[in-house]
Amino acid sequence: MHNANGFRVDSHNAHSQPNGSYHYHGKPNALFDDSNASSPSPVIGFAADGYPIFGSFFDNNGTVRKALSSFRVMTLRKVHTMVFMAITSQTTLTY
Repeated sequence: MHNANGFRVDSHNAHSQPNGSYHYHGKPNALFDDSNASSPSPVIGFAADGYPIFGSFFDNNGTVRKALSSFRVMTLRKVHTMVFMAITSQTTLTY
């Protein structure tokens, strides 16, 4: 969320749609304190599949620790290989 790209959110990393619905694009600042590592973060929402979405800190068998992202950037070489294989074998990739 950066002002230079024209996308603006409020102080809670959210905004409303033209239809009035309000949604988040970042951590909801009003729901938990992201700097408090002394206690686990609360459930801050639920995913479409019903799984809970927690804040940044969780209880790991009695030790509160910050969750780390497992996000990894896929290299272009892998993407090109998949596209090349799909074109040369004349198959359709379904996801």
